[in-house]
Amino acid sequence: MIIVLVALSVGLISTLVNVCRSSKRLSKATVNFLYSLVTPTIVTYVILFSKVRIQTFIAYHVYAIGMLWMHIALLNFVYEYWGERFSRKRLRKVVFPIAIIDTVSLCVNIFTQHMFSMLYVPWKSVPYQFQPHFFIVLHFAFLMFLISAAFIHYLSNFITCSRLYAERYIVLFCGLSVIVLAELYSLIMHPASDCVIMAYIGYGILVALYSTFQERSQVTNRMLSQVVSQISDAVVFLDVNGDCVYINDSAARLLNVTQKELKLAKNKLIRFMESDEQWSTETYKRTRNFIQDSVEYSYETEFHRVYDSNGVYSGGFICIRDRSEDARRINREAYIASHDRLTGLYNRDYLCRRIEQRLQEDPDTEYLIICSDILEFKLVNDIFGKKIGDQILVNTARLMDSLRRPDVLYGRVGGDRFAVMMPKERYNEARFVAGAGDYSQINGEIFYPATIQFGVYEVSDRTLPASIMFDRAFMAIESIKNDLQRRIAYYTDDMRNILLWEQQLTSQLDTAMRDNLIIPYLQPQVDTDGKVEGAEVLCRWDHTPQGIMVPENFIGILERNGMIVKLDYFMWESACKILKKWSLNGKGNFYLSVNISPKDFYFIDVYETIIGLVEKYGIEPERLRLEITETVMMTDSKNKFQLIDRLREHGFIVEMDDFGSGYSSLNMLKDLPVDIIKFDMLFLSHTEHSDRARTILRHLFAMANQLEIPVITEGVETQEQANFLAELGCNMFQGFFFSKPITLEAFEKTYF
Repeated sequence: MIIVLVALSVGLISTLVNVCRSSKRLSKATVNFLYSLVTPTIVTYVILFSKVRIQTFIAYHVYAIGMLWMHIALLNFVYEYWGERFSRKRLRKVVFPIAIIDTVSLCVNIFTQHMFSMLYVPWKSVPYQFQPHFFIVLHFAFLMFLISAAFIHYLSNFITCSRLYAERYIVLFCGLSVIVLAELYSLIMHPASDCVIMAYIGYGILVALYSTFQERSQVTNRMLSQVVSQISDAVVFLDVNGDCVYINDSAARLLNVTQKELKLAKNKLIRFMESDEQWSTETYKRTRNFIQDSVEYSYETEFHRVYDSNGVYSGGFICIRDRSEDARRINREAYIASHDRLTGLYNRDYLCRRIEQRLQEDPDTEYLIICSDILEFKLVNDIFGKKIGDQILVNTARLMDSLRRPDVLYGRVGGDRFAVMMPKERYNEARFVAGAGDYSQINGEIFYPATIQFGVYEVSDRTLPASIMFDRAFMAIESIKNDLQRRIAYYTDDMRNILLWEQQLTSQLDTAMRDNLIIPYLQPQVDTDGKVEGAEVLCRWDHTPQGIMVPENFIGILERNGMIVKLDYFMWESACKILKKWSLNGKGNFYLSVNISPKDFYFIDVYETIIGLVEKYGIEPERLRLEITETVMMTDSKNKFQLIDRLREHGFIVEMDDFGSGYSSLNMLKDLPVDIIKFDMLFLSHTEHSDRARTILRHLFAMANQLEIPVITEGVETQEQANFLAELGCNMFQGFFFSKPITLEAFEKTYF
C-alpha cells in the first residue's frame, strides 16, 4: 500500500504542475481540487509512520479538516464541470458555513475529544488508532452528504447528456463511483484508511486528464470540421461500373462541368487523378501538386468502396479536398522555422542541420566553417538606434548572400554573428576582409566604422555537432579580440586546450579554497633601517600537477569570468585570520595589505564585506590595509570615491597601487585622497630612457613628499635601487632584494 501511495503522490505532484500551466476553462477548479488533496496526502504519511501519540492525534485532526475541504473542492469542481453558476452560489451560501462550523468543532476536539480520540494498539504497525465518538457521526454525515450531492448531480447530468460525450464522461462517473465505494469501506472498516486518500488521488489525476487536457471543444471542433468538409469538398459517387452517378457543386466547379454532364465529369476526373486503376482497390488516397498560371495547387484525393448491409459491393465515392492553402501555410511555417526573420538567412538550428547533413552526404570535400562577429555591436544600437543596427545586420546578410553557391551554406547564428560553410578550395581570405567594409554602410548615408573579425575552423572531425564547430570558429575570434589590426584568425587545438584549462581551473577554485590549496604568501615591507613593519598578502595555488602556481597563471582567468571575487574574499579573510593570530601572540604591531579587484565592486558590497570581516575577527581596521588601482575608479568614480572615503573614516588605510603605471594617476590623486602611494620599479625597467624615467620618478617622489603622502616602492631588486630610492625620500621598500614572497610559517620564523 505504501508503494501505491508513493506512486500516486508522485503522479499527483506531476499532474498539479502541468495543470497549473494550463489556461483552459476548468483549470482553476481542477487546480483547487488537486491542491486540496495535498494536505491529506502529506498527513497520511505522518499517520502511517508516526509512533508518538500527540503527533498522531494532531495529524488525524489535520487529515479530517483537509478531507472536509477536499470534499467541498470536489463538489465545486462538479458544479464547474457542468457550468452551473446557481449551484456554485448555493455552495457558498449553505455548505461553506456548515463546513466552517465543522472545522471549528474539529479544532476544539483537540481539547474536548468529543468527536474522536486515540486508542493505543501496540501490536499494530501504527500503534495509535482512530477511536470515534458520538459527535463524529455528524462530521461523517456531512461528508457523505457532500459526496452524495456530487455523485447524484453527476449521475443526473450524465443520464441526460448527449451520447457524443459518453466515452469521456463515463470515465469520470466510474471514478466517482469508486470514490463512493472507498468512502463506504472507510466508514465500515477504518474511518481514516489510506485507501480513501489513494482513491481520491487517483480520481484527481483522472479529473485533470479528462477535464483539463481534453476540453469539450475538441469534440465540437471535430463535428464542425466534418460538416465544413462535406460542404466544401468535391464529392463524386460512382456505381459498380465506375461511372459517375452524382457530383456535388464543389466537384462540378473543380471539374468545370454541370451536374448533368456526368460522363464528361468522369473523363475529367480520370485526367485529374491521372488514372482510374486506383478505383479497383479497397481504399485509395494520394496528394497531387501542380502549378497553373504561376500558382501552386495541392489536392488530396481519397477513394473508398461502399458495401450494402449484406456486404455486397455497391460502388464507391471520391472526396477531393483542396489543400493548397494548407500546403502554402506549411511552407510558410517551414520557412519561418528555418529562416531568420530579419535577414532571411538560415537560422542557427536549421543551418546546423544542413551542415551536418552536407558533411555526411559529401565525405570527400574539405570544408571550412567561417564565422563573423561585429565588435562592440551594442554601441551601434546605443548610438544610432535598433533600426540602424538592424540595417547593418541586413547588409551583413547581403554579403553572405553574395556567396550563394550550391555547395555553400550560410546563416545567422545569433545576434550580430553569422556563419558560412564552404569548400576549402573556394575560400578567399582577401574577399572576406574586403567585403567586411560593406557592413557599416547604411543606405549610402550613414557610415559606422564597424570592426568585423572572422574565425575560421577547418572541418577535421565530421562527427562533431555543427554548433561545436561554430564555437571553435568563435574561439579563434576571441584570440584576436583585443587586436584591432587583425581581421581573421584560424582555430588551432591550442586554443581549445587553453579554454579547457581555463574551465578546469575555474571549476577547481572552490575545492582548492576548501582544501587550503590557495595559500597566502607574505612579502615583507621594510623601512630604511631594514625593519619589517608589515607585508603584502599575495596568492599562491598549490595545484596538482602544476605545483605552486604564481598569480600570473590564474588571476587573469578569474578576472575574466568573475570568480576573482571569491578568491579576493578568501584572501581577505585569510589576512584577518593571520592578524587575529598575531594579536593573540603579542605581534599586534604588524599590518597586512590586501588587494581589491575592480570586479569586487560589481559583485559584492565591498564596504559591508570588509567591515564585517574585521568585526568578525576583532582586529583594528588600520592593520588591514587596502590596495586599489586606478582601474577600480575608471567607472562610477563618484560612488567609489564615497565608498573609499567611508572606509578611511572607519579607520582603514588605503593605498594606491602601481601609481604611475596608468594614464590618469595624477588626476586620480587629485580627486581621491589616499593614505599611501605604491610605486613599482617596473617603471624604470620597462623603458629605454632610464634617465628620463629617473627624472620623472624623482619629481613624483618630491610631489608625494610635499603632499605628505608616504610612499612604498615595490619591485626593489638591487642595492643600487634601494640607495637611489632612499635618496629620493622613499622610506618603505618591498621587493626581492629584501625578501621574495614567503609562506606564513617562514615569515613568522624569520621576523618574529
